[in-house]
Amino acid sequence: MDTKTKNELVGRLYLWSQSFSNTRHLLEMVFRANIGIQDELRLKEQDTYISKLNEFAKHQSGYKEGQTLQSHQRKFDELYPRTFPTWLECWAIHDAFVELAIVYFCQVFNSGSCREGQSAKSDKSFR
Repeated sequence: MDTKTKNELVGRLYLWSQSFSNTRHLLEMVFRANIGIQDELRLKEQDTYISKLNEFAKHQSGYKEGQTLQSHQRKFDELYPRTFPTWLECWAIHDAFVELAIVYFCQVFNSGSCREGQSAKSDKSFR
């Protein structure tokens, strides 16, 4: 085996090991975000936020019964910032990390000779 082939194999093994490591780390974060989604404090905070936002919007220009405008929400968020991560942000983190974990995991199935930017081929071996 020549040096070039050996270096390519070592490099590919490193990328694969990083893919597994990144996938595992992201899935651990997904489980933590899932706990945040179910956390009673965040659920109550979301309900409180919605009711306070609706009450705030009633006193803003352009308000129509039962309709909160984005301008109302932006102004409310500036005046009353919430702690990070909110319930909705936990959902966004959860979903983004699941998608990214799938991409990292798919890199394991990349032969190394795929087109640039391709995570994995859509062939029988991948499925």
